[in-house]
Amino acid sequence: MRRLKLHVNKEVQIAGRMQEDDAFEHCVPLISETRNHNGELVMLWHIEEFVPRTGNYHPRLYRRLLAELGGCQVSEEDRHS
Repeated sequence: MRRLKLHVNKEVQIAGRMQEDDAFEHCVPLISETRNHNGELVMLWHIEEFVPRTGNYHPRLYRRLLAELGGCQVSEEDRHS
C-alpha cells in the first residue's frame, strides 16, 4: 500500500481583524480538519503578540487553542475574560 501525503497551507492572519471569540471559532474547524486527517497543525505566533498591553487577547487565545488541541487546561477566567 502506498501512502500519500496531503499538504494544506492555509494562512490565517488574525491580528487586528477579529475579536477573540471570532478568531477562536475560525481556528477550531482548522484543528478539527487536521485531526480528521491525522495531520500536523503548525501555528506561527510572533513574539510581539505576547507583549502585555491593553486589549491584547492573543495570550488567552493561544491558551484556548492549546486546550482545544488537548494540550492544557484553560481556566474559566481565561475563557470568559
